Amino acid sequence: MAGLVAAAATAAVLSHGVLDGLKHGYPIDPALDVVAGAVVALVWCAAVQRRYLVLFLLVMAGSLAPDVIDLGPSLVRSALGFQVTSGERAHFFPWHWEDGSGSMYPGGIRAPEGKGILDVGRNREVSLVNHSIIAALALCGVAVNRRVFRFSGRRPG
Repeated sequence: MAGLVAAAATAAVLSHGVLDGLKHGYPIDPALDVVAGAVVALVWCAAVQRRYLVLFLLVMAGSLAPDVIDLGPSLVRSALGFQVTSGERAHFFPWHWEDGSGSMYPGGIRAPEGKGILDVGRNREVSLVNHSIIAALALCGVAVNRRVFRFSGRRPG
């Protein structure tokens, strides 16, 4: 069981890196994004059978850990009104480094080092396609593993 948990947590952290490395935009308000993500996570946990809940929680924690570790402190300081200096931008995870992120922002706001603007060229379409592929893969994962959900009518074997 410990091997499964370690593998799942590692896969969660690494999948965060893969997804952050893809070109992607943030077309909705960050506060709404956090609330929507929390709602999806709660619904997801409510749907999982009890025996898998701890594993799912650990995987979710692993997938969120890079943002909490790298971005959390500056977000908290910013929310509290503290000035964040450019020297505080060092990140542990390489997909948060200026040359490793695929993040794009709308409305003329540039990502670090002029990475590109969501509204330039076909970036918005690329972002939408990447998001759609990830959603389709997630839905396929759920479909293949329906037995782990409470409402599937099937028990895990």
